[in-house]
Amino acid sequence: MNHKHGPQTTDSHDLNDSHDTLHVPHPTFDKAADEITLDTLAVGVTARVTGVYAEGALRRRLLDMGITPHTHIKIHKQAPMGDPLELRLRGYSLSLRKADAKKIGVTVLPGGEQV
Repeated sequence: MNHKHGPQTTDSHDLNDSHDTLHVPHPTFDKAADEITLDTLAVGVTARVTGVYAEGALRRRLLDMGITPHTHIKIHKQAPMGDPLELRLRGYSLSLRKADAKKIGVTVLPGGEQV
């Protein structure tokens, strides 16, 4: 008997999936009914991140900065002209452009929980 043993093939997307251990909603997913974007959150109000709807390098940068689902986030200050926003999350301050904040979904937390 003559058996040929060739290499098993794997789809390229299967190899890439192993690197993504954090599930983060993508822009094509449905948003929650009570979800707003971070740029519309009032100063001093605390919210929970529900989704990061940016793509590519911006998405990766936002996630790397700690803006991930279920993170509590608060707009601490806003520049006089409205841009940028100073955020408090995970015990640190972060400045973010309003255009980038539009790509982050949040839900307001009841009672103004502290970050």
